[in-house]
Amino acid sequence: MTIGNFPANDVITGFLATMLLGSLTRPFIEFVRREVKIPVISEKEEVERAWRALVETRDNSGKWVGLYERMIFFGLLLFLLPKEAAPAIGIWLVFKLGAKWEAWHHMGYVPDKVDDVPELTYALGRRIWAAHGYATLVLGTTWNFFAALIGALLIRTGLLQLLAH
Repeated sequence: MTIGNFPANDVITGFLATMLLGSLTRPFIEFVRREVKIPVISEKEEVERAWRALVETRDNSGKWVGLYERMIFFGLLLFLLPKEAAPAIGIWLVFKLGAKWEAWHHMGYVPDKVDDVPELTYALGRRIWAAHGYATLVLGTTWNFFAALIGALLIRTGLLQLLAH
């Protein structure tokens, strides 16, 4: 049985390799976040607790977007020629960047200032928090691309067929 022009078992194995490598994305990003610490902005416990809740609360949306992204990349890299896959991947990246832009500029509103917090202290905290978001976007997308590329190359190069014999 085949999927596209490839043996079904190879496609399944390549897909699973992609998903397995992709499962390392979150630990990698969390490592980067631990290395670049968001500073304390206030000695007032109430203000600092609210700040920490804002900057440290994680949801699972990135995990699901990353999973979907790996599937898109894997399918495009496996079933399309490189000259066809590149523009399709570019379209995904433009869409993703536009969606992130919307989220960061409209839905993710934070106040311009916080009472009893020096402006420069708050600015530094926001800058580092924004760097976390940027790192998540760039590193997560790059990791997902390479996970899918490895999964697709295992099939396209015939390496899985060689390993099976």
